Amino acid sequence: MIRNTSGQTLTEYVLLLSVVVSSFYILNIGLSKMEIGKKFTKSITESFSNAYRNGHVKGKGYEDGGPEYHPRARAGGTNFRLFINPRKI
Repeated sequence: MIRNTSGQTLTEYVLLLSVVVSSFYILNIGLSKMEIGKKFTKSITESFSNAYRNGHVKGKGYEDGGPEYHPRARAGGTNFRLFINPRKI
């Protein structure tokens, strides 16, 4: 007995494609709920930008609520000087 298998490969490809698409869809929903993108970009948007602008990872400028860990601020506390000029001391 020989069966007619003219549409079997097309059906298998459609089923395989539906499984692949649904798995990517479920993976995308799971990643968006866990907010993986925000966790990966947090160091770039906060730590690196603070280190670039203020000279320290935890640094805050005058526009962020007062200088903290700032190399050029003279307010004392957690601020520090990188280059000491003996004429201004």
